[in-house]
Amino acid sequence: MQLLLLKEEDWSPLAEVETMREEKLLIVCDRGVMDNKAYMTEVEFQALLRAMELDAVTLRDGYDGVFHVVTDAKGAAEFYTLSNNRARTETPEQARELDDRLIAAWTGHPHLRVLREVTEDERYKNASLASGAESRSALPL
Repeated sequence: MQLLLLKEEDWSPLAEVETMREEKLLIVCDRGVMDNKAYMTEVEFQALLRAMELDAVTLRDGYDGVFHVVTDAKGAAEFYTLSNNRARTETPEQARELDDRLIAAWTGHPHLRVLREVTEDERYKNASLASGAESRSALPL
């Protein structure tokens, strides 16, 4: 979690510099700090927060928007595969459970958008993400 927080600190000045040029900048992260909660027990997560002197609401709400793309294992299981991602090890059932925990970790964020999959086409994922980001930021993407 600390590494991700450090990376986000590095990105923030970039957004400020771009804003000074009167251009709007959208920074999209594949992972956010609250994702960590989905990979540990509540007791472990609370212990981590105490050790780092952080609180979950501040971490969660530190993002302008959160876009969660639902796993193919939900509703499009025929497209869920381990063959296109060496880091993916979950069975479809495990992927569905993890997906639920990820959504739960971000629940309460005022601008959480859950984007459901309906096709394996990567363009659909990108269009869904862009549409969600555009409605959140009022930026044409």
